[in-house]
Amino acid sequence: MFLRCTTRKKNGKEHRYWSVVENKRCAGHKIAQRHVLYLGELDEQQYLNWETTLKISSPARAPESTQATPNTPELFPAAQPSVGADGKNPVRFDLSQI
Repeated sequence: MFLRCTTRKKNGKEHRYWSVVENKRCAGHKIAQRHVLYLGELDEQQYLNWETTLKISSPARAPESTQATPNTPELFPAAQPSVGADGKNPVRFDLSQI
């Protein structure tokens, strides 16, 4: 998953709107992109939080031959919320509810 930006001009001002988009591999080795979530306008901190969250929730896939589990922090920890390297909490969401 990744963030996609759409730019639009309104009343002479440029507005940037963000969405979460997912790539899916279909039959015939084609890739289809699916709009998952519309976020609207984001400020700098919100953008960085969403970018961090998507990196955590979408780990790089291991090749088929090596079924190693990726070493990523938990998205929904049980007791204490995990804190990123910069000391800020990323935005949390449940993919099954989207």
